[in-house]
Amino acid sequence: MFTNEWTKFLTTDCVVYKINDLMIYPIFRNGSHSLRKASQEILYNKDISMCNDIVVMIREPDARFRSGVNVYCSRNNLTVDKAVSMIKKGELFDRHFMPQVLWLLHLYKHYKGDVTLRSFDHITDYTGDHIGRLQLPHTEIPVLEEFTAPDRLLEKYFDMKNNIRNILMECNVLS
Repeated sequence: MFTNEWTKFLTTDCVVYKINDLMIYPIFRNGSHSLRKASQEILYNKDISMCNDIVVMIREPDARFRSGVNVYCSRNNLTVDKAVSMIKKGELFDRHFMPQVLWLLHLYKHYKGDVTLRSFDHITDYTGDHIGRLQLPHTEIPVLEEFTAPDRLLEKYFDMKNNIRNILMECNVLS
């Protein structure tokens, strides 16, 4: 699962949004734009270590993958067929469709405490009205299991506080 491209992502800035009394870690294609808009404060990198119990919105993996590939294609004037072919060959990587467990690994670089994973269905609990930022026509896309299977393991952690390290260990992201 780990490639040089995914590793590059881990060197980018990590952010957490404060919304009311909660700290929420945004993942692309999981309402990140709406969460930013609703935030009162943004914490970066080392400041994140001071947080207690960060909420993370997790989207249904197949829907997120399809949405992410469609967004990438729209922004880069690429056909879905070409993009899927490139993804299968390991030639195309993007935050919009990379596994959500890798986003958790990115957070783990700066935060070792508890997280509460929530289904994306709860986005309006934090943002009020959430309307998908990009209303694009979506082409049906075959789901690539290597991008979605790791995220299916996250569902059993919904709505309960767990240490991020334990989640990543069980998802075989940490050894």
